[in-house]
Amino acid sequence: KKQNFPERQEMAQAAAKRAIATINRGISEALISNKAIIKYSLIRTGKERFYQASISRLEADEVVMTVRDVTEEKQKEDEIRQLAENVGDGILKVDWNEKIVEANPAAERLFGVPAGTLTGRTVHEFVADEMLKKIRKETEKRKRGEANRYEIEIQTAKNEGRSLLVIAAPQKDAKGTLVGTLA
Repeated sequence: KKQNFPERQEMAQAAAKRAIATINRGISEALISNKAIIKYSLIRTGKERFYQASISRLEADEVVMTVRDVTEEKQKEDEIRQLAENVGDGILKVDWNEKIVEANPAAERLFGVPAGTLTGRTVHEFVADEMLKKIRKETEKRKRGEANRYEIEIQTAKNEGRSLLVIAAPQKDAKGTLVGTLA
């Protein structure tokens, strides 16, 4: 006997409506800029599945869309994100200008800032000029693809001095291009 779950049906319909809206926005973007990559989710057999679509413009009013199921990748990313958020060591993703792109809660505590406020700031705000020179020298090594380890002194937002051991590795984007540091 088949069971009817109206809540699941409503959730599935809502997810489908969001997906259609996202796809429509992606098509509009592709018609303007020739290409768009979108992400959306759908509920299938009672479970949420995640998809990524690449939409490319062919003609003035034609597009082609390639869709890929990225559910397993998203689950792995979520697991890694949870690990990074719960580990006791500070973890930062920093671009080549020493701007903090991502920070876990432990890093925010190390730098003495409120939750969610370290991202977007620069390392310069927390170090003296001499220390900044040292950091830039080490960053040059990572630009060459070298991982490295070194000590720095920071001044937290709460005006406390701290010594940190930095273990840093070059960060690459999906194409393998070096884009910054993971420390």
